Amino acid sequence: MVEEVTAQVFGLISFALGMSTFYQKDDKRLKILMLLLNLNHLVHFVLMGSMVSAASALLSTFRTGIAIYTRSLWVAALFVIISVVVGVTLAQDAWQLWPIAGTVIGTISIFLLKGIPLRL
Repeated sequence: MVEEVTAQVFGLISFALGMSTFYQKDDKRLKILMLLLNLNHLVHFVLMGSMVSAASALLSTFRTGIAIYTRSLWVAALFVIISVVVGVTLAQDAWQLWPIAGTVIGTISIFLLKGIPLRL
């Protein structure tokens, strides 16, 4: 029971961090908040027992940290490949591929977009 409540508290913190990212006018500040959001997601998913989602959050954490410093198409492609390989390896059914699809979309966005399109 305590672990479930703790997991949900981290979920609520993720919600607040996610909402706060939309209010950032500076792309670097947005990416820093997203880094914190991904770290929080990682803890939340581990506590919930969703290892595919946790792996996706871990990759998103690394991806976002690197995206703060570069906007490389090649680095984005590398993270997309890693995300798909890890997701397919860990997934036990097709529904568990949704977090990987989100990671792929997020990867392309965070490396290649800026301003309003990044936020969308």
